[in-house]
Amino acid sequence: MQEILSRELYNKPSKIHYRINLNRVNRIDLYKYLKPTNPFLKSSCTAFTLDSNQQYILSAYGDERIDIHDTLNDFENVGGKEKVHESRVTSVDWYPFDTGLFTTASIDGKLKVWDTNTMETVYSFNFKEPVLNHSIAIQGIRPLIATGTVSKPVRLVDLNSGSMTHSLFGHQDGVTNLIWCPNREHTLISASKDGHVIVWDIRKTNAKLIDMIHSNQRKYDVKLTTLGSELCVNGILLSSNGSELFSIGKDRQMKKWNIFNGLQYPYRIAEAGGSKQWDSIQLGIVKDLKTPLILIPTDKGTINLYDTSDGHLFSQLKGHMGRVNGTMVKQDTLEVFSSGVSEGLFCWKPQEDTEVKHEMDDWSD
Repeated sequence: MQEILSRELYNKPSKIHYRINLNRVNRIDLYKYLKPTNPFLKSSCTAFTLDSNQQYILSAYGDERIDIHDTLNDFENVGGKEKVHESRVTSVDWYPFDTGLFTTASIDGKLKVWDTNTMETVYSFNFKEPVLNHSIAIQGIRPLIATGTVSKPVRLVDLNSGSMTHSLFGHQDGVTNLIWCPNREHTLISASKDGHVIVWDIRKTNAKLIDMIHSNQRKYDVKLTTLGSELCVNGILLSSNGSELFSIGKDRQMKKWNIFNGLQYPYRIAEAGGSKQWDSIQLGIVKDLKTPLILIPTDKGTINLYDTSDGHLFSQLKGHMGRVNGTMVKQDTLEVFSSGVSEGLFCWKPQEDTEVKHEMDDWSD
C-alpha cells in the first residue's frame, strides 16, 4: 500500500495529493526567527535565496553581513561573515548545483564571488555604480552572471574567465530584476525602473526578443514620489511551467504575461501588494497545487497569496511588524521564508496536519 500511495501521490499527482497540499498551505503559520551569527546584530534582511537542493538558505542584511542556515537541521546557523561589502547588499545567489561558491552584489558597485568554506572572496567585479540585482546560470559550458545596475544595460559576466562578455541594451533606466529561464537555455528576463520587462536571447546580436510594458502610463504622467517613479517594475516571477510571467510594480498592480509572444492575459490585480519602498522585491510561488499560488510581500507587513489562474486573494500570512520585501517557498516541505525591514528573516511552516492525516488514512483504507 505504501508503494502504491507513493506512486499515486508523488510520481503522478492526483486530486487527493493536491487537496493535501492545499490543506497544508491553509495551515502555514509563523514558525521561527532565523538567528544571525552574532545575536547582538539585528537589521533588515535585504536579500536571500535557497540553493538548488533547497537545503541552505543564504541571506544578507542591511549592516553588510551575510548568514547561512541549514534548513534540514532546524535552521541552524552554519556560517556567516560581517562587512562583506562597504554598503547595503542588494542581492545574493548560489552557484548552480554547488554550494561551494556563492555571490553577493551591493550598492557599493561590486559583485563578489565567495568560497563558502573559507568565507573569502574569490573574484570581485567593480561596476563603479550601484548593483541592484544579479543572477547566475550555466549557459552551455559557461557560468554566466547577469547583472543589473542603476544604468540601462544588462551586463553579462563570464565566471570562468572573470571578464565581462557583453551588454544587452534595451532598457531606459536601471535594471531591478533578472531571471534566467530554466527550460529555455540562453533566455534571460529583465525588469526595469522604466516599466518594461524584456525577454532576451543572449546569443543574438539583436538580443531583445519581447518587450512587455507593465505600466502603460506615459513617463511624464507618472506619479513621482520620494521613493521613485511608479513606472518601476520591482518584482517578476516565472510560473511553474516557465511559460508565464508575473510582474508587479510600485503601482501595486500585478500582471500575467505569455513569455513566448509577450501577450498579457486578462488578469490584473489593482492592489496586489508589493512595495513602493524597494526597487527590487522577491516573489514566491507554491507550485505543487492544482492551481499554483503566488506569494507577494507587502508594505503593510503581510504576505498575500493569490490564485495564479484568476487572481483572487487566497489568504494572507501575518506576523511581520513592518514592511516585507521578499518571500520564497521550499517546495518539498511548503516552508515559506520571508524577509522584513525591521525583523530580519522569518520561517513559516504548516502546522500539524491532523485532518490531512485522517484524509490519507481514509483514502488508503
